[in-house]
Amino acid sequence: MPKLTQAYLTWKYKLSDWTSTDPSGPCGENEYDFDIEVIDLHTFSSSIHIQCTEDMKTPEALVLSGYLGTSPVSLTLALLIQSIIQSRGLHKGFV
Repeated sequence: MPKLTQAYLTWKYKLSDWTSTDPSGPCGENEYDFDIEVIDLHTFSSSIHIQCTEDMKTPEALVLSGYLGTSPVSLTLALLIQSIIQSRGLHKGFV
């Protein structure tokens, strides 16, 4: 959990130049990279490419990219964190 928290803070406050959805990012193409289907209400993308390092777990790589997996194990879908934040704001406005 501490690694996920650190990954979220790194993403939220842009504490590093990590851009794991950018193929030219710090990791480059490697065997740990993966594609995943996403729900993204900003760009309406249906899938993204996530770059990952050898010592990084999949949920951590997703959070560094601004996505949250729908399951802690066997990830098949991820949600854009920004979309979750906005839908929460919309919900609060209607309650």
